[in-house]
Amino acid sequence: MNCPNCSGYQLTPFELEPGMVSARCAKCQGDLLSLLNYQFWRTQHTTTELKTGDLDCSDNSQAKQCPKCSRLMARYKFSNLSHNRLDYCAPCSETWIDQREWPLLKSLGLELKLAEIFSDKWQRQLSDQRINQAQDQRFEKILGKTAFNKSNDFKAWLKQQDSHREILRYLQL
Repeated sequence: MNCPNCSGYQLTPFELEPGMVSARCAKCQGDLLSLLNYQFWRTQHTTTELKTGDLDCSDNSQAKQCPKCSRLMARYKFSNLSHNRLDYCAPCSETWIDQREWPLLKSLGLELKLAEIFSDKWQRQLSDQRINQAQDQRFEKILGKTAFNKSNDFKAWLKQQDSHREILRYLQL
């Protein structure tokens, strides 16, 4: 198979993790990983050790063709802490991992969640997080840092109250 990034370069077997084989490009160091191989490896690993590391990892933003079927691969965001995206071909169940993205996934504690990243649920959660972060930034700018922090503390307290609806009604009087 040819590398989806580098014209004329063949992908060769590479052990990305002990017991998990990918197909790697010698030039760009990207990996084509079969989700079937990944799922087998995943069943052997039940815990992940969160490692803090460098979140600066370049991402090739060009659309890629699947090396197996030549369809365009879909791009999936995996974290709001990084701008990187994984490329995925659903019909072939193959994902392209750019150089240094696997260590990035590991540093974020996501190496055991690769299959979940491609789900609608995961993508909706990331979108909801981005919306909530933008709203928080907007209100912090409007209220000021001190008032925003006090309001946020009150909001957290209010969520814990059984009678939160009644408290809100009272505050609106």
